[in-house]
Amino acid sequence: MLKLNNLQELYELINNGKKYIIINNNILNIKEYIVNHPGGDNVLIDSIGKDVTNEYNDIGHSKSANNILDTLKVGIINLNNKKQNISENKYYNIYLQIYKLKYYIKVLFNSIYNKILIIKYKYFSNKLFQKNIKNNFIIKEKHKINNELIKITIQNNTKRFFNISILKHIKIYNDKNEFRYYTPIKICKNSNSIELFIKIYENGKITKYLNNLSINDTIKVSGIYGIYNYSNDIIYQNNKPIYLLLSTNIYIICAGTGITPFIRLLNHNNMINRKINIFNINKNNNYIYFNEILNKFNNINYFTENKKFSVNELDNFINSYTYKDLVLYCGPDELGNDIEKYFNNKSIYNFYKL
Repeated sequence: MLKLNNLQELYELINNGKKYIIINNNILNIKEYIVNHPGGDNVLIDSIGKDVTNEYNDIGHSKSANNILDTLKVGIINLNNKKQNISENKYYNIYLQIYKLKYYIKVLFNSIYNKILIIKYKYFSNKLFQKNIKNNFIIKEKHKINNELIKITIQNNTKRFFNISILKHIKIYNDKNEFRYYTPIKICKNSNSIELFIKIYENGKITKYLNNLSINDTIKVSGIYGIYNYSNDIIYQNNKPIYLLLSTNIYIICAGTGITPFIRLLNHNNMINRKINIFNINKNNNYIYFNEILNKFNNINYFTENKKFSVNELDNFINSYTYKDLVLYCGPDELGNDIEKYFNNKSIYNFYKL
């Protein structure tokens, strides 16, 4: 814990790259909080090196905001000399302007890069897929996993190139033009093929139809759908960036085949070094899928009928959580409601919604 006697000492730290502000004589490190600040990044950037106690108190922040301050605290400072202000130092002002320039260049670059990706996926990579335009795919492989689940590989025999980015979905239609969304677990660009897990529901119109098909039968597929996209260690929600790199912990909670939206994400090379906690809820041990991928991660917890899942069970695995933690989940609405109540003030993203 830092103990500083004046603002000049703080300035020396800032000159070495630290992003500190002062509130109530507490030194706060805002480096990773800048992009998450509800009031925008400008406010925090302009506050670097300053005592912003009055500004903070004047706004009237919530209790949860005050709790966030505790997580940012890295030290205390003696401000008996009220006349001293680091912002009057011309070298500090130069440093701050350089930092702001570098920060906004980075933000601009990420924005341009994301728009290029959108254009690429929309006009180049997905020539085969246009929303609600049906394409013929042939069932090349079909495997029964258990009484409720099959795995199929479908292939498009045209030479039109396609790519379905991570976290995106496709529609599969039956012979009555009814459809259901599915998330690919694997894409093979060389053969224009897609691997899918299909859960068979007793009254499911699409799943029954697929279960009765045979190898070499043709199905109709359209795409690509979904509000999420993944690229360059960033998840985009309707073009809003979610920076995985800035997350201290990533909690993934899923039920049954709700794991499928996360399989390609977890299988990505960048994810193996992240601090990921997986809570996988299944009917019984026979319904635990993708072990070879999930077991790469140290913090994987399985819940079955013998170990029924309740959100309160998370207390056994999560000691504390902060604004820097990220929660991703996919499952029925009842589970989703419980998760959102449990993680009250966190960044929560529902991959069950399109």
